[in-house]
Amino acid sequence: MKRVSILLVSILLVSILFVGCSNQNKTIAPVAKTEQPTGVKNIMNFIGGIQPILGSSIKQDPSGIHASNFCATSAMEMTKGYNATLPKGQSVRRTALKYRNPANKPDAIDVKVMKEFVASRDFSKPKIIIVDEVERTYKALPIKQECLACHGENISPEVKKVIMKSYPKDLATGFKLGDFRGVVVSEIRR
Repeated sequence: MKRVSILLVSILLVSILFVGCSNQNKTIAPVAKTEQPTGVKNIMNFIGGIQPILGSSIKQDPSGIHASNFCATSAMEMTKGYNATLPKGQSVRRTALKYRNPANKPDAIDVKVMKEFVASRDFSKPKIIIVDEVERTYKALPIKQECLACHGENISPEVKKVIMKSYPKDLATGFKLGDFRGVVVSEIRR
């Protein structure tokens, strides 16, 4: 259980984070605060599972070296572990316009939705997109203070070394507090 929790936190750190598609079969709608669709629940449970682990890692080592190492070795496993707990046909993933792990590269729909988040600067409301038989729920993730050690403008040489070792084509740096970092996406096959 502790390993799964640690893995989930790593996902957020590595995270995050996304049109060249026709508008046919696609609907974009903000989710009202009183509603809690399954996609939103999946995302919030995923984030809720990893935040305590990530926070603990950063408290233990504010430099970001420990968290960077942990994320590089455990992030994808944390996502797989969480997805194994979901019902068949449901999953979560992370993606970003400036991604770190090539396995998290966004598709065209992800890019379109993320550009909408960036343009609106409203990261509080999830967006739901229906594409063919898949409902995608997107939750934007803004850069917080603790994210800057690994994703900010002034990353230490030690942390850069750790990142470059695992992700030589890293795009996920240069952020400022409050910037759009990426999204967590819930997918539900109908």
